[in-house]
Amino acid sequence: DLYFSNEMTTEALAIYQKALELDNDNPFTRLAIAQIYDGQKKPQEAYEQIKIAFKLYCKSFSYFP
Repeated sequence: DLYFSNEMTTEALAIYQKALELDNDNPFTRLAIAQIYDGQKKPQEAYEQIKIAFKLYCKSFSYFP
């Protein structure tokens, strides 16, 4: 996105967090947040977002519990 590509990660993170308020089940938003955390050298926060994104993505298929 525009903010992320221009290294405006604080602004990008705020927008993605607002997006989560509107749609908390979007795994792609979680992955975008993880990418920002990774760039900010916050590996634990990035990992947590990736775990949530994976669970949400798998849940979107009917054959996963």
